[in-house]
Amino acid sequence: MGVSDCIDGILARYLNCVSLFGAYLDAIADKIMINTAFYILCITYILPYYLFVLVICRDLIIFAGIIVNNRLTRVKKCPQYF
Repeated sequence: MGVSDCIDGILARYLNCVSLFGAYLDAIADKIMINTAFYILCITYILPYYLFVLVICRDLIIFAGIIVNNRLTRVKKCPQYF
């Protein structure tokens, strides 16, 4: 999963196919990939469940921080990326 994500990023930069939607989608895909990996490691008893809970809480805190930051700064979106 990590290798395909890296190749995707390299191709996007090389082909100049960067968009705001793609940037959001890539970040969401990365979070899903990490959370899925932790979940699988937990259900196979390789890692304890509290680590999965910590990773989920970390992602929720990051997400809440992004929302609060966007609400407080009110940065105008650049229309050229759509």
